[in-house]
Amino acid sequence: MRGCPHPSACGGRVAVACAGDSRAVLCEITPASTVSAIDLSNDHNVESNPAEVARAEAAGGGRCGKYMAVNGADGMPQVTRSLGDVAHHYGDVLTACPEISITRLEKDSHAFIFIASDGVWHHFDSKTVVEKIHAKLVAEEYIENQPDSPAKLLKVLSTFRDEIIDLVRTNTALKDDISMVLFPIKGHWR
Repeated sequence: MRGCPHPSACGGRVAVACAGDSRAVLCEITPASTVSAIDLSNDHNVESNPAEVARAEAAGGGRCGKYMAVNGADGMPQVTRSLGDVAHHYGDVLTACPEISITRLEKDSHAFIFIASDGVWHHFDSKTVVEKIHAKLVAEEYIENQPDSPAKLLKVLSTFRDEIIDLVRTNTALKDDISMVLFPIKGHWR
């Protein structure tokens, strides 16, 4: 997954390092049993992150619509951080330096972390995604460490993917890759 945020859990915390336009979101269940979303990463693209555009322009890049131009590089990426697109790293216009966040996990209120490529976020905001994924996990009666747990997680992601594919069929302007990873929080799904 290009620009994939990488989660690493240690000591009840999760660290997310992101360089790209994928997003990591934590699902939180509030005391009133409502589902909320906590973004663990920021999208690093020209369209939705003015701070990243300013950083890239200060490094010598030039905005051209929803793209960032770099003198001497062929093509124009939409992302402002990337591990690839090496020709665009001149002057650090496109940087490989990830943005890092560290969040304390609470098994009673944090249900899962969902990471997806921009093909998902073109269609849904973070709150809608965690609401949909949470509802599907509950409908599947997901319980951690059961023999059928992996199959249930796969079914949840597959049905969500199919929902996005149906949206793309009706709006081909938002056609993009769809990569997803789901990390249930250990202890929450007992």
